[in-house]
Amino acid sequence: MRLLAMTMAALLAAGAAHAAPLEAYGKLPTMDMVSISPDGGKIAFVQVVNGKQAVVVDQLSPAAVIGEMPPTDQKVRELRWADSTHLIVTKSQSGYAQGVSSNISEWWIAYNFDLGKKKVVGLFDKSSDLDNNKNSLIHGARMLKSIYGMSLRTVGGHPTILADGIVFVDSSGASALLSSDLSTGAERVVENALESNQDRHWYFDDKGVAVAQSTYDELTHSWVLRLKRDKAWVQAYSVKTLYETPEVIGISADGASLLMKIIKDDGDTLTQSVSLADGKIGAPGRDDYDSYSSYLEDPVTHRIIGGLKIAMEPTYVFFDPKDQATWDAVGKFFPDEQVDLESWSDDRSKMVVRVTGSRHGVLLAIVDLTSHKATAIGQRYAGITADDVADVSIASYKAKDGTKIDSFLTLPSGRDPKNLPLIVLPHGGPADRDPGGFDWLPQALASRGYAVLQPQFRGTGGMGWKLEAAGFGEFGRKMQSDLSDGVRALAAAGLIDPKRVCILGWSYGGYAALAGVALEQGVYRCAVSMAGVSDVRKLVGGTWAAWIDTSKSSGARYWDRYVGAKDPTDPVFDQISPIRHVSDVNVPILLIHGKEDSVVKYEQSVLMEDALKGAKKSVEFVTLPDEDHWASHDVTRQQMLQAMVAFLEKNNPPK
Repeated sequence: MRLLAMTMAALLAAGAAHAAPLEAYGKLPTMDMVSISPDGGKIAFVQVVNGKQAVVVDQLSPAAVIGEMPPTDQKVRELRWADSTHLIVTKSQSGYAQGVSSNISEWWIAYNFDLGKKKVVGLFDKSSDLDNNKNSLIHGARMLKSIYGMSLRTVGGHPTILADGIVFVDSSGASALLSSDLSTGAERVVENALESNQDRHWYFDDKGVAVAQSTYDELTHSWVLRLKRDKAWVQAYSVKTLYETPEVIGISADGASLLMKIIKDDGDTLTQSVSLADGKIGAPGRDDYDSYSSYLEDPVTHRIIGGLKIAMEPTYVFFDPKDQATWDAVGKFFPDEQVDLESWSDDRSKMVVRVTGSRHGVLLAIVDLTSHKATAIGQRYAGITADDVADVSIASYKAKDGTKIDSFLTLPSGRDPKNLPLIVLPHGGPADRDPGGFDWLPQALASRGYAVLQPQFRGTGGMGWKLEAAGFGEFGRKMQSDLSDGVRALAAAGLIDPKRVCILGWSYGGYAALAGVALEQGVYRCAVSMAGVSDVRKLVGGTWAAWIDTSKSSGARYWDRYVGAKDPTDPVFDQISPIRHVSDVNVPILLIHGKEDSVVKYEQSVLMEDALKGAKKSVEFVTLPDEDHWASHDVTRQQMLQAMVAFLEKNNPPK
């Protein structure tokens, strides 16, 4: 990728025109979540079979399929090796649990794929009732809270899963630390949460011992870090905060301390270490932890050994110079292409990498640092070659108030980059970010002849605290104008035709698409909202039950911060909700929404369609009956993409 200045009149034309069929871009990845076993002898991956996800385990030498989990309606979310015999497969399913929640939720289910016994066993599988009946009542079930609260360790010589879970008793759920011995199948509740109103996380050493825990109390606004001392939890650090709680990065490379990142009131970031021996607070040994968006753990010790720098492009930094030299050697196999780490063996001599670029398209490969060889294992998307991957640049421009906005700009291949039709594609969140590299949706749109702009507008997360904090109070305001300022910058550079611009987005991006044509006029000639928010007041009330008291709800405080509203009657909700401005809409709108959306309720699009029809505006609505918030199913993702492109080609022809 390269930096693109908006003052440039044009770019060099891309290569010869070529485009794979639209369905090649819309399908779920053909080969996904590739994970190499700890001994480096096997790989596990997700493969789509008849539109559903199967899990396959291959032996590398001699090459052979040695295990398969057949496809089901459940959605595979992660594959992780506990050891070279036990593969943990985490799935999720949308559903209800009567007596627990009246809202549809995403429920997490983990499986132990035992390759030695050729057997798949559900972990904490009293939750399996949900698998068979979405309206089941859960009695005594143990379930994962999410994929992110799961740790794998070897305890007493046995591979063991330690999971942040929920224990349901008499239809009431409570947070708990769960444990499962993958060799014997023995499961137990290690600890129950002391208070139901506390959000709790556990942190483990390399032997699976819980050495620290953090809690956040909604009522007192207290975040507390405790260390284990003589079978009791002793407070080591505490702070009162309405918003950002400290982030526990992990255990230091020497194993002596816990690393903790704190955002202070003035916005500065402070990283401190907490001694696991005596709880003393000190300096972490490095002064650059705040410059990383995520961190890298050693696969054996689970200690922090590096991180990904905050940047538009992924930059891997290892703290040990030898580790850095090793990673740099991996990149030399694929010069001038983006290389991302997928997984590695315990000794880190074998790595699965994802390579994106003009030579390889989107390739998955194994790099063997012992034999100094790189071996291709497959394309991530079957049917998409390097010729089908459009060029992606880093484009920067200034918003009206001078704020620098970095963006990804995808240009269609084989077209002179002048006066192109444009699709503005804001990300979700709003505190998410676009990852860069190959992104199936902008690539699909570019393959049809559109330029695609993905601004990392103020409020974007993972790009540094300053940019994220700049979005506070700017929901529907400068977060919105940051997008249209990008359109004006591209038009001034001669790259796009300002009369042929549409806006398309997902989740918060869906809100931004609706707001782009309801709160602004004259910028976009059509809009596509996927799982988008139309009524911000209803979103806040529906998501957090009620605006009872922002002092008692971190969720309400989150929205108070972004929206700038103090109570449900605040007129700001009407000012920034597209549904209150349908009379100002003068372009066609396409709504797409899954009925099993647990994040943005399906009714958000239903109500918007009713309002637009009532105002006699042009609107189309595509309902995805069994789809969640993330378009996780192959068939419905294809349906969504086909409907979207047909709408765009009708209302904003690419030629």
